Amino acid sequence: VITDAQRRITWVNEAFTHITGYSLADVQGQVPGQVLQFEGTDADEVVRLRAALDSGEGFRGELLNRGKSGHVYWISLAIQPLRAADGSLTGFMAVEVDITERKATLQRLQEAEAQAQRLAMVVRRTSNAVVITDRQLRIEWVNEAFTHLYGYSVDQAVGRTPGELLGSPRTPVATLAMLRDAAAAGTGCRVEIVNRTADGREVWIDTEVQPRVDAQGHVDGFVEIQSDVTARRQAEAEAQRSGDLLRNAIEAIDEAFVLYDADDRLVMCN
Repeated sequence: VITDAQRRITWVNEAFTHITGYSLADVQGQVPGQVLQFEGTDADEVVRLRAALDSGEGFRGELLNRGKSGHVYWISLAIQPLRAADGSLTGFMAVEVDITERKATLQRLQEAEAQAQRLAMVVRRTSNAVVITDRQLRIEWVNEAFTHLYGYSVDQAVGRTPGELLGSPRTPVATLAMLRDAAAAGTGCRVEIVNRTADGREVWIDTEVQPRVDAQGHVDGFVEIQSDVTARRQAEAEAQRSGDLLRNAIEAIDEAFVLYDADDRLVMCN
């Protein structure tokens, strides 16, 4: 864009028309800001722009403008004063570059970073153990709950697979096969396994494994969320033992024994 000393447009190129939708006939004699700026344009940046031009100086900045069709777009703007041989100001030349896509990409990255930070905070503070692995199941990161549960630090865990670090022979073979098959297929699964802590204790773990997908949709690792269900498993085992003892005692009674619940439904008999 070229203007006279009063900032009235005298010439625009085809790129200007392509970006804004305005031809030279549409804007000739008008001030660019009056045509292109709108309520969404940063007022502080406009003040800075006008101050520079009032002083006959150049300007560099970024502005949000509105085109002929009503579409908004971002530009990177560089303005230089034009002077006659005697140094008097004859006009200005503005070079505008459409940076709308760059701004949109930056905003997406900022939103993704903010979301990642929020997620990281949740993951760090959750009471569940969280394990992040690569595609080969090598541990890349664990949270504080993992360290509290198992006694292994991040440095001790990184580079090893969960099976190598925590595996117990008490985990059923069929359950391990389910985990291996899901990993090979790049799919998720949820199972209960027995893991071993750093001090040798065995704990029952409800573990959910979900694939981690990159921007191209390819599986590049897994996220594993683990809950300690040892207390529940122990309670279930104790209830099973108590039930077995009761049944054995009832079977040993010589007389007939019948037990009904409060609704007269048969619960047990010998």
